[in-house]
Amino acid sequence: VEAADFEVPPPPAEETPAPPTQAEDVPAAEAIDLEERMAEASVFAKYGLVEKAINHLEDLVLFCPDELEPRQRLALLYVEHGDRDQAIAMAQSVVEHHRTQGTMDEISDLLGAIPELSEASAVSVAAGASDEAEALVAEVQEAAPVAEAPAADEPPAVEFVDEESDLIEVVDVEGDLAVPPPAEEPEPAVEEFAVDVSADEDEAEVPGAYDELFEAPAVQPPAQPTPEEASVPPPVVEEVAEELVEISDSFAGPSMGDLEQIDFFLDQELYEDAARVLAGLEEEHGEDPEVLSRRLKLKEVGVFVEQVEVAEEGAEELFADEEQYIDLAKELEAELAAEEAMVEEATGRGKGEAVLEEVFREFQKGVA
Repeated sequence: VEAADFEVPPPPAEETPAPPTQAEDVPAAEAIDLEERMAEASVFAKYGLVEKAINHLEDLVLFCPDELEPRQRLALLYVEHGDRDQAIAMAQSVVEHHRTQGTMDEISDLLGAIPELSEASAVSVAAGASDEAEALVAEVQEAAPVAEAPAADEPPAVEFVDEESDLIEVVDVEGDLAVPPPAEEPEPAVEEFAVDVSADEDEAEVPGAYDELFEAPAVQPPAQPTPEEASVPPPVVEEVAEELVEISDSFAGPSMGDLEQIDFFLDQELYEDAARVLAGLEEEHGEDPEVLSRRLKLKEVGVFVEQVEVAEEGAEELFADEEQYIDLAKELEAELAAEEAMVEEATGRGKGEAVLEEVFREFQKGVA
């Protein structure tokens, strides 16, 4: 028995791994800390770095497109920077969301900065109402049965044939097909438009016929009160004293910018800077709950405002020590100079030089 020839199948090709997509390299939106970026943008805007704050918020809008707060703040910064077109385009989605939710009062600052948004919102509401009305009319028309129009009275068909034929009788149908002319409305009689001129002439001849219409109404004197009414004293009107309420400074709380700056320093673990800013707020608003909450956060991480103040005093003392070191160096130089003078006197150095100087001076005097 001869062995059958079997073809060996080729080995399967190795599957090459697919190249990584670009989405894997892009960081996910969850990796961005929304609150931290918002706080940084607020600090930048407070210190005048508007363009840097805009760049921060644009990144937030790119990676978190569903968040409305970054869009609202970015629109306000666009207005401050002078880009009204970009501000309107950025704020449209925010206004549309609050319009559908019925919470337009929450974006009053945005509508005040960009008045065009309120007008656009009113136009969109009217357009939406008209679209709903048109859709409702279309549904009613589709649901109602379409009535067939009655067929118009068609004139009888007329067959035009040769008049010379003897088999077919030619019928004159012009009289039957003639349409009667429309009935003319009777013209009004001339008597209806006749004007009685004689009456006007008679009235025109009478002088002062219409003078009574233009006379001023007579002024009637006020009625005199009766003795009984005069004896009744007039009612006493109680004067209501207006209470002036002075608005105290209790409504004025700490600055939101300072609080946001403290939060930013806490997020960046700059606890000493946060304690310095908090110390300034405690001087004016020591009992405010916002200030107390920040103080508790600093205590949780082991930083106290009093320690920061002591550290500042220690720095001043350090500078005072440096001044003492400078004075000590001067004293050492003076002592070294005194020691050198004592050594010269003890060894006799410098005496010959002094004698030569005296001889030279005497020589100059003799020459002079």
